[in-house]
Amino acid sequence: MRKMKFVNTLTQKLRPDPLTPGSPFEFERVSPAARVPRQVPAAHFSFVPPTFQPDAKLLSVSRRGLELMGLRPDAAEHDADFLLGLTSGNEVPSGTNPWALNYGGHQFGSWAQQLGDGRAICLGEVEVANKDGSTQRMELQLKGAGMTPYSRFADGFAVLRSSIREYLAAEAMHSLGVPTSRSLSLVLSSRGVAREEGLEPGAVVCRLAPSWIRFGSFEVLYWRGQLEMLKDLADYTIENHFPHVLTESAKIAKEGAASNSTVTFQEQLAFNKYILWIKSVVEKTADMIAHWQSVGFCHGVMNTDNFSILGLTIDYGPYQFLNAFEPGYICNHSDHTGRYAFNQQPRMAMWNLVRLVNVLDPLLATRLPSKDSPIPKEEEEAIMKALGETVQLFGPRYEMKFNELMGLKLGFLTPLEDDLDVVHQPLLKLLFEAQLDYTLFYRTFSESVEQVLEAGAMPDALFDQFYKFSFKAKNEWDSETGEKSLKSRFQDWTQVYIQRLETDKDVKSSLKSRMLNANPKFILRNHTVQKVIDEVTVDPTSSVIDRYLRVLENPFENGSAADEREFGGAVPAVLRDLKCSCSS
Repeated sequence: MRKMKFVNTLTQKLRPDPLTPGSPFEFERVSPAARVPRQVPAAHFSFVPPTFQPDAKLLSVSRRGLELMGLRPDAAEHDADFLLGLTSGNEVPSGTNPWALNYGGHQFGSWAQQLGDGRAICLGEVEVANKDGSTQRMELQLKGAGMTPYSRFADGFAVLRSSIREYLAAEAMHSLGVPTSRSLSLVLSSRGVAREEGLEPGAVVCRLAPSWIRFGSFEVLYWRGQLEMLKDLADYTIENHFPHVLTESAKIAKEGAASNSTVTFQEQLAFNKYILWIKSVVEKTADMIAHWQSVGFCHGVMNTDNFSILGLTIDYGPYQFLNAFEPGYICNHSDHTGRYAFNQQPRMAMWNLVRLVNVLDPLLATRLPSKDSPIPKEEEEAIMKALGETVQLFGPRYEMKFNELMGLKLGFLTPLEDDLDVVHQPLLKLLFEAQLDYTLFYRTFSESVEQVLEAGAMPDALFDQFYKFSFKAKNEWDSETGEKSLKSRFQDWTQVYIQRLETDKDVKSSLKSRMLNANPKFILRNHTVQKVIDEVTVDPTSSVIDRYLRVLENPFENGSAADEREFGGAVPAVLRDLKCSCSS
């Protein structure tokens, strides 16, 4: 457990804050400037250690998080003292020097200038040996670890309620197959943290990702005119997290050279490593958003400083999974305009990508531009054309992935181009009209699909199940809107569904099991996690976090009767709109 191999490539290769000098692999002392909020104008990061957490106590440890780090699943029992010291930040392990990242971001559409890791501190980047002999690298980051140069007007700490939500959400999303950061542990401290409603218990989440670089990491350098640093960051990101781009670029360039023809600047852009990298970022982001939409996940704060360059879901704040299917649902009660409503998430991801590519255009020029030497007009035109075409790949990629994921929910073996228009969107429209619980509809339909096919229609017994998690009264299903009732229109859709199944060879073989493996029984719901928060706040020795984590790690399993009573079922009507804000 104690033999962690820190490689810390970021702090080796990028530019440190001159006011927090240090070595990537040795923590010596706390710089006087490390915990002073200020502008950091010429650095990618600042060395800064975590603040001591009084009376630190491990509330929960993710066994899957331990396994991801190559650690023993029973490390919490085998080496509890070291694990607590590590994940609370109270003991900086040997071989590393913690840091906080410098970045900016567009928040709710407006440029917010420097933001940075105001309460998140990376302990280090660890090289982990996989079972197949390969290696991977993971950065351990402590959220709620104290002040940094990027804390602005905040205290650098996090409260228990938001920490529980983040800890559980990352593991829940991973178990659903959504690209995401991961969670390792949750630590409680005796520090009271001041928030709007008074003092709250403080906590620290140890979270994991191959990198915490964001869209805003590149934005802040561009807007400060630090183009050399922008290039250094892009080159580091490609070399360490998108190495396939370098291979692909070299291959295409070699093929072009073999043709013995003169290659124009515009043609060179086809194998430019930055263009290929941006294309990969666009694809990863599109895939992530498709997963969000398919599981009914609302992020709530899709600012560019919360968007991972790796296409991972990060920074779980006022998120929520849909209860009733409502396309325009707003999960963040601080989002007064609905900018980040559920159905706006694909558009907002595209908006963020445009912000990103807008600051990367200097990298594509023959040489980095300056005030006295701007990009030549003909190059600028070619660059903007190439960037525009690359970012426009988002829409088709998103639709393809979303169509594929929604097809899996209905048991399709091969997605068809018109499935979105013919099958999925009409069904989602019906779910909205019926105010049906999104997750429970697909799970219940999966459980009854064999009876549906046998009867050639939805049986009455299935509708009886739907009524239990519909926010429409039963009599409203039978009342006619126009020519047909809601119930009749569900039956019409069922005929379309049955006909569509016939186009897939052998689709009915193991159909039910495939659908059950694509439609979770358990998701993280606001009202349920609030009960967990309330219980742990009163009794920190409660095992409720671990119980909920175990269920969320196995969302497609039926679970026990006790699991169903505690964490399953439909949301009570009075709690269906329970929301959070950005405060944490």
